[in-house]
Amino acid sequence: MKKISHLSLFRRLSQFSIRRQLFILYLPVVFLSTVTIGLLLVYDSTKQLTGNYQHLAELNAQRVKSVLFDTTNTLTNTASSLSNDTHLRQLLTANYLDDQEAIVDINSYDQLDEIRNLQTSIAKLTIYTTNQTIPNYKYFQQADDTIQATAWYQRALKQPDAFLMTMPEDYKANRLSLYKTLPLPLSKETAVLEIQVDYNYLSNRLRNSSYELELQLNDDVIFYSDKINQVGEPGQLTALSEPQTSAAFLKMMVPR
Repeated sequence: MKKISHLSLFRRLSQFSIRRQLFILYLPVVFLSTVTIGLLLVYDSTKQLTGNYQHLAELNAQRVKSVLFDTTNTLTNTASSLSNDTHLRQLLTANYLDDQEAIVDINSYDQLDEIRNLQTSIAKLTIYTTNQTIPNYKYFQQADDTIQATAWYQRALKQPDAFLMTMPEDYKANRLSLYKTLPLPLSKETAVLEIQVDYNYLSNRLRNSSYELELQLNDDVIFYSDKINQVGEPGQLTALSEPQTSAAFLKMMVPR
């Protein structure tokens, strides 16, 4: 039966001209081959473009990590330098007779002014102290009961090394800050240094028109985003890289 149907098909084809026979037989073959090759090329090109794009995104993530490391490392070195500053230590442990005497001593100590002028990454530098003879002036602020009860102050007293934290969620503008206790040997007073990272500095160093960037410290809310209204909100983008250290790290990055 199959042999008869095959013969019937060939007989029908033989009724057409050779040109038409070739058209009937080979056109479907050529069409299917072209479609198959085209699909393979599209798949291969898409795969290569995706791989190249992922590579570029990872390179940009490394750039952001490098900026964050340089920034936080500089602040850590600054905090370490201040913790060993004998002039600052004497200022924090002195027993001033009045505010004016303390202000004169503070004005004569220009190291903090130099740091603020040279390091554009710093938005705010504050030294909180329990020394009640030092007024709230320039970079110095009284560590009242509310301040002393905060998590960062308590952690600083227990941890000698500098550490990073973001402001509590009740702050409208969540910012990344570095904290370090300033050791005051032979004194009952305590002092904690706070250095807040400047948002505009991060924006100038990190902003890239090809990407939308959000930064978090561990699982805290966002402390930097290209969209400033997202600062203080939970992360919403897809994680591109995992944390490498306990310091600030790039948490999220996606293409615009």
